[in-house]
Amino acid sequence: MDATTLGFGISETFTGQYLNSKPIYQKMISAGALPNNTMKSISTGITGADYVWVDMENSFAFNSGASYPIPYVDPRAVANSIGVRITSNGATVIVSTGANWSTYSGSITLRYTKK
Repeated sequence: MDATTLGFGISETFTGQYLNSKPIYQKMISAGALPNNTMKSISTGITGADYVWVDMENSFAFNSGASYPIPYVDPRAVANSIGVRITSNGATVIVSTGANWSTYSGSITLRYTKK
């Protein structure tokens, strides 16, 4: 079994997987404090990406022992959800919230292939 490393200080890691014969890379992005009922734009440092998507298995919001996946849809109140979208071919991630999540920090892992 091949192991890949994640962490905020790691520029990118090859996952050992391929999409359409292209290597898949991953990078963990710190979102810092999540927004309070608004949006936050975060530069990823990724350039030259082709296909880009959120690795939901390794993306989460956390605070004092509690954690939620990112993206997160609250089954009781959709307005309490955490959304994430990728723009500019992976150069930017936009995190949006419909409630106050500012006491939580976020970590978003992106997976991507290169052009």
